[in-house]
This record gives sequence, structure tokens and C-alpha cells, in this order.
Amino acid sequence: MVIAEGQATLEEAVRRAVITLKSGNTFADAIRKSHFLNYYDRNNQSGVLPIGDDLLEFRQFSSGEYAVTLLPEEIKGNGRETNQHFYVDDRGERVRFFNDEEGNELTGKTVYVVASPSIDADWQPDQTVFRMQIAMRTAKHMGAERAYAVFSEFPFARQDRGIKLYNRAKDGSTDADKKKHAGQTDYVSTVLLGLMVHGCDGVVTLHHHSGHVQEAARDCLGVLGRDRETQYVFDLSPTPLIARYLQETDVISNDERRNDGEGIVFIAPDEGALEFVRSVKEMTGYRNAGLVHIDKKRLRANDEGAIRGILVGDKENNYDGKVGIVLDDMVDTFGTMNLALNKLPSEIQRVVMYATHGIFAGHAEDLLRKHKRVSDVIVMDTRQSRLRHLGAGPKRKLTVLQPAQYFAHALAHCVEQGRNPVAFYQEVFQVNPAFFSGLYKVKRFDQHYSKQ
Repeated sequence: MVIAEGQATLEEAVRRAVITLKSGNTFADAIRKSHFLNYYDRNNQSGVLPIGDDLLEFRQFSSGEYAVTLLPEEIKGNGRETNQHFYVDDRGERVRFFNDEEGNELTGKTVYVVASPSIDADWQPDQTVFRMQIAMRTAKHMGAERAYAVFSEFPFARQDRGIKLYNRAKDGSTDADKKKHAGQTDYVSTVLLGLMVHGCDGVVTLHHHSGHVQEAARDCLGVLGRDRETQYVFDLSPTPLIARYLQETDVISNDERRNDGEGIVFIAPDEGALEFVRSVKEMTGYRNAGLVHIDKKRLRANDEGAIRGILVGDKENNYDGKVGIVLDDMVDTFGTMNLALNKLPSEIQRVVMYATHGIFAGHAEDLLRKHKRVSDVIVMDTRQSRLRHLGAGPKRKLTVLQPAQYFAHALAHCVEQGRNPVAFYQEVFQVNPAFFSGLYKVKRFDQHYSKQ
């Protein structure tokens, strides 16, 4: 298998436009700057793709309504004529990046509009989704050949509990679940349908909370009379990134890595996460590490009586001196997990936590700061604004993996090729695990214990 590692060609770059839905999104800017999408050479030292913050304007009206304008600097008379976008071609000549003809500015382009969750009160998930729909429809009206919504974390992915829909046969469903979710619909389908009818050609995200997202996408395509087998949701798995990080990181000591991971036990927070945790363990190559899951039954949020804390798995009796690595899709209030970790066998004296999405709601900051067993918390920067506003306590334990390069590579080599990213990157990892070292960056805050 040939792994495409080099930069985009000039021809590929000028066919793309990466636009951030909200100004100041450094995640979107990092995707735009990636050499997998952008083109750099002697004539284009700052790259070919225009800066994303200049490509979309959001204006709020006194009525509470608003307007989303694409390419506002291209409108004559608005004072931005000097900021028109050019690139230098192979002959050294300046060429307009966007079409001059009004209404056809994006003709032939593949447009990616990038959004991340925000703690800004004016950018709640429903507002983000609706504004993304407007951006998709506008891009198509302006001639875009393809338009994709890129979410660092998919909006409303957790609100998919309509009991008569996809989770009607969910293992472990209780009467309490049914009562809690009665009267709800499947929000994932609602978001997907809205994007589809507004011209969106696909959705790109990381570690979708819902296991049935692909099934939901097929059903939505069917409702609209489209090919159900179209690869519409490109759900990137964090498995190769976190597996590679666990191979390289100083968070795991050489003694814990000994004899192919003999000093490690991988822990799934519940049986539902076991498949994800198993895949990470297998990719790391720590074949002698333990693999267990916490036997917990949660009837009510943060209910200590509902957490039994029993570890079930293939190496459940010998934990002495081992580090526990707990992996999940998100850390929310940390309430239930806090109770479960407190009940782990005392021989596991240290726990490393990984969660793709760091929500840190409620008392999560305080609980993580005070938890004596949790030495390290690893998250992706899918919620940038939230991570920046954390207190010094959790930042002391926090390591942030920045996957913008992973997204950029996937846009070029999966989305534009119509490939399933999970299968594609599994194969890439088997050929060259070291390739993934270049698909993420590691950030630690100044308060982190390694810097003290």
C-alpha cells in the first residue's frame, strides 16, 4: 500500500477552499495550513489556500436574526477590495483564487466548512448546525462542486436516545432509560437530514458518540431517495492516534511497557466501550497488557449505589504495580467515572485517562484535580475554547492531542476519494505506525507537572 505523505499539488490546492464557520477557530486554521491540503513552494511560501477567517462574515441584527455571507471581501464597495485572493501559478504569474463572476465564485471548488463547539452563548449547538446549513446552501449557490461540513465534535451526537428508534434494542436498556427518553426523536438523523437538504455532500467528524451514525446516514439518504450506500459520514477513529501516542509517550514508563506491556491494564469504562479499548490495545502492540471492563449499571446519573466497580476481563486477578489506562469517547461531569475509579482494586495505584472529547461539565474540574489515582488525563482538542478556560488544577494533569493534520489528511485521502476512513487508516497503521506521529501534535499547559 502506498501512503500519500507529501504535500498537495498546486492543482489540488486551488480546487479547495477551507472556511471556518466562526472566526478565531485555530483548529480550522491548522487544517487549512496543512501541506496535505495546501501547496507551498518558492512562489507560494505562505501557501495557496486563502485564510479562513476572511471567507465568512457573520452579522447579527437587532431583531435577533443574522446573515452569513461567504467571500465577503469579494463584494465590491465594502472596503475589502485590497484583500482579494490570488495565488502564484507555476509560471510565476498571479492568478485569482475565486471566480470573478458573481454567483459563480466557488465554481469547481471542493469547500470544507469547519466548526467546533464553543462556550460562547451565541454559538450553541442548534445555532452552529443552522449556520452550517446556511453555509452549505450558500456554497452550492455560489457554484461549489462539493461542500462538506467538518465538525471537530458532531452536534447533538449524545441526544440520540429516542427509545423506539436506533437504541430500541440497546443492551442494558432499563425502564428508567425508557422513561427518561420517552418523547424524544433521533437528533443525529435530524441534523443529517437538515444538512443533506441544504446541499451538504458529506459530514466529517471525530469519534462520533453514537454507534449507529452510519445506519442513520443510510436511512436519511433513503428518505431523500439517494443511494443508501454513499459514504456520507466520514467518522474518523481516534484509535490510531491514541495508540501511536501510547507507544511514544512519557506518560507510560519503560517498566510499565516491559515485556510488551506487562505492566499495563487497559480498562473500558463499561461493556459498550470494550470494542474501542480492545482496538487501541491491539494497535499499541502491548499484547501482554490486561484488558478488562468495569461492570457498572447506571440507573441514575452519579448514583454510587449503581456502580459495582468490578473488573471483568482476561486478566482480572493480577493488578499489582500496573498502571490502568481508561479510554472513553468523552469526559463529561466525571461523576460516574469518579465513583467507578474509586472502586477499582487498590493494587492499581495509578490511572491514565483518555477521552476524545473533553467536556468537563459541572464539578469535573474539581473531581479530576482531587482524584489521587488519576495522574494523567489525555484529550483531543475538539473543544478548544473549553480547554483554554479550565482551571490550573486539571491543567496540571492534562495532555492535549491536536489532530488537525489527521483531519487534513483524511479530507484529501478519504473524503475526496470516497473511502471509509476507519478501514483505510487501519491498513495504513499496519504498514507504517510511525506515519501517525506526524498526524497530531502534543500540547501541555504551563501548569502541567512535567514543566514544574
